[in-house]
Amino acid sequence: MKSSLEGLGSRSHALQFRIPVLVIALSLLASSAVLGQPLFSKSFTPDTIGPGSTATLEFLIENIPQLRGRGTGPVGDLAFVDNLPAGMVIADFAAAASTCGGIVVAPEGGSTITFSDGTVAENSSCSITVDVEGNFTGEGIVNETLTNVSGELTSSAGNSGSATADLVIAADLPGFSKAFSPSTVPLGGRSTLTFTIDNSANPEAEYFLTFTDSLPAGMVVAGPANAVDACSGADGVLGAVPGTSVITFNSGFLQPLAGGESCTVSVDVVAAGGGDLGNTSGELSSTDDLVNFLFAGKASAILAVDFDVLNLIKSFTDDPVPPEATVTLEFTINNFSREDSATGITFTDDLEAVISGLVALGLPASDVCGAGSTLSGTSVITLTGGNLPPEGSCTFSVTLQLPAGSVAG
Repeated sequence: MKSSLEGLGSRSHALQFRIPVLVIALSLLASSAVLGQPLFSKSFTPDTIGPGSTATLEFLIENIPQLRGRGTGPVGDLAFVDNLPAGMVIADFAAAASTCGGIVVAPEGGSTITFSDGTVAENSSCSITVDVEGNFTGEGIVNETLTNVSGELTSSAGNSGSATADLVIAADLPGFSKAFSPSTVPLGGRSTLTFTIDNSANPEAEYFLTFTDSLPAGMVVAGPANAVDACSGADGVLGAVPGTSVITFNSGFLQPLAGGESCTVSVDVVAAGGGDLGNTSGELSSTDDLVNFLFAGKASAILAVDFDVLNLIKSFTDDPVPPEATVTLEFTINNFSREDSATGITFTDDLEAVISGLVALGLPASDVCGAGSTLSGTSVITLTGGNLPPEGSCTFSVTLQLPAGSVAG
């Protein structure tokens, strides 16, 4: 009997030992469920700006199995919505970008950023960036913190929760903005790019106002640049060389921007490319004590360029020529679209309409404007099957025979 009681005691002891093990196991499973999704965070760069300046909002998604706690492999179907707080809007040029793939919707001037259909590889991270502008939500505010709490990140791994970051609008920093006038030009047209430095909320003067603006592809400084600097004294420098794509500015020391004041710098630019040309400057820096230089944010704007997607240029390369000679006619076709290929390009050119009896020699010719294209004809030249990649061009030529009896003129 004694031995059976000892056996019962042994089983009782085993049960007492297993109960906490079971509790620990359940606790680990619950913890893993929380950690099973990618990590989701966000930040502003810079995180403090002057009123009306631009900062970059970055959403970071990290798929590190050691941090997730369980689950391996890529994570798909990444999606979230971010409603910006009062005082914050998507910048005039959003510069929206994603290394997560997917679709970013960030309308300029709007207050909602939407992301969907993203993917992040295992042991990797990716990010979505959008430029935003921040300003005070009321009068007489010295510094204001705009707290941005996103919606929850969902994915094929579950729900990662929301992300939070703060953007501080500081009255002791100058605001920085820019605009094109006119804001829409034809291809090759000229517009005035004006930078505004606004120190009206700051009681302190600012020295050595400095920025660099790298113009986007398809935009260059005009010739003449018509550069106007209303922010500097005799030691200020505004660099804007016609034909280049970089504008530099340093106001120097002799004429600070007084507290409560604003000033402008302007440079003419030319649209050498079509579409919407988004332009975000580098950060504006300055100092009010000649010791500490602070950054006040960036400036952004869009120049809209109207253009025909396809452009045909033709010219005689050996003009003038003697009567009854041969002449070379050259064609150039440009696809100004920055995103779309052009296929099925075709045109006809009636040589009889130029000079009666003018004919093309040596045709047909193959692959003159992309693989599979053909240039054919004698008195009427026809191109068929042309194709060009985005921002592509082709140039080809044909020899023409002037008719017998043609005269100079």
